[in-house]
Amino acid sequence: MANPVIDHYAALLDGDTAQPEWLSRQRRQALSRVQTDGLPTRRQPAWHYSPVDQWLAQAQQRHGAGLTAADPGDRPHHPPLDGTVFHFSHGWLQSSGELPEGVGWQALSALDPTADAELIDWLTQRRDDSLAALADALAPDARVLSIHSAAMVERPLVLHHRATQAGVHAGRLVLHVAAGAHATVVEYFEGADDCDYTALARTVIRVDRDARLTYVRVNGDGDLGRHLGMLEVDQQQGSEVRLQALAASGHQVRNGININLLGEDARFQSGGVLAGSHQQHIDYHLSVNHLSDRGVSDTRFQGLAGDEATGIVNGRLYIGHDTHANDAQLSTHNLLLSSQAEINAKPELEIHADELSCGHGATVGQLDAEQLHYLRSRGIARDEAIDLLTSGFLRNGLLELGEPLQPWLESQITRARQRLDSQRIDV
Repeated sequence: MANPVIDHYAALLDGDTAQPEWLSRQRRQALSRVQTDGLPTRRQPAWHYSPVDQWLAQAQQRHGAGLTAADPGDRPHHPPLDGTVFHFSHGWLQSSGELPEGVGWQALSALDPTADAELIDWLTQRRDDSLAALADALAPDARVLSIHSAAMVERPLVLHHRATQAGVHAGRLVLHVAAGAHATVVEYFEGADDCDYTALARTVIRVDRDARLTYVRVNGDGDLGRHLGMLEVDQQQGSEVRLQALAASGHQVRNGININLLGEDARFQSGGVLAGSHQQHIDYHLSVNHLSDRGVSDTRFQGLAGDEATGIVNGRLYIGHDTHANDAQLSTHNLLLSSQAEINAKPELEIHADELSCGHGATVGQLDAEQLHYLRSRGIARDEAIDLLTSGFLRNGLLELGEPLQPWLESQITRARQRLDSQRIDV
């Protein structure tokens, strides 16, 4: 399919000869999928609100050829979160803390085709959307983070991504949590507020039998930043994943999250917070796919839009053919603070089995004038009363994660509330 954006990036890939043969072949296969399928467009329902083909074309016109390299002058900034921190600049690993016992870290290109054949084969079989395939093809410094079998990693592993220069960059992370391992991983995306960038941020996670993973993904992008996030999680038998998503900054953010419960008795729980202000566009598309028996999933999102912001929460539950005793729940509650703000909430069910428990729901409303009046009558100023109501509403989208994650996530909600123009809040 002829497309100047795809042709441009294909030329970049043609000039990359530093990869091993198996990875070069894999990247070219991914690019071939993009060339065959084309980039997502507004004609596709899942991409109706976020025309990434147009966004990428505009970015190419503004920034010209090439992907943004690591910024050698950018000193590592530590997010206020205690853990083992890995610093990334425009998708490139810049520095890392000392690895805890049971944790491995290497370039994707360093995988051994013989010793790591199973992992390589699993990566080759990825069949996600064409935007994810583009990120797979382009990311110049793809990395593999491995949690070894039965490892108990107590401190969070914090992957701190920063953008400080204008342009387009692509990052790719592979996270492998081996059988019986327990770990917490945080991906935090940050950008300079005066930096016009477009980030392709691709994360693929494999959670093996009886492993436990807490994964947190936070968008702290700059005011001019565009973030195209792609998260894919495969869960094996008896595994458990807790996902916390939060987006409160960035000019245009689109996060696609795809969860596959492949093994029996897999469990998935997620909390999500979307808080838009000014003219932000924040789009979450999440699909939870029950593909085996006795899977349990519970997904809840809290969305808020003020000023002239647009928020999208699209949650889909899929129950596969000939599966049994799955329990899948999804809810999204959303709050509009301005007549010029917009929230689009769309829960979906696709069920191909009879023996199951499944439910979904969505609400969109405004601040409760009676609750606000009650607080004002107790001597609480209007702005403080609104802050109490909106902060409490958003905190319902947080999982109970304990120290040090809980206070850090709550601080992100406080920052989101401070971005709102209180004079434009309608009650």
